[in-house]
Amino acid sequence: MLVSRTIYDWRAAAMFFSTYEMSKQSLPLHGQLAPLNHMISASIGEVVCRPVSLPCLQASEVTCFRQPA
Repeated sequence: MLVSRTIYDWRAAAMFFSTYEMSKQSLPLHGQLAPLNHMISASIGEVVCRPVSLPCLQASEVTCFRQPA
């Protein structure tokens, strides 16, 4: 379980940061709008990495429910 979670986390993190950096450089917001540039880039990165991280989160939730108390 831990190994599969690590693989999912690694792939999701790689997808998030590569998308974040790419969109941060592509957006034309500078100066006082620079914080907005970071927020939009982070949101885009989160949307892109979510399909990779969701299957792992759902699998861990199922495992938690199946374990006896």
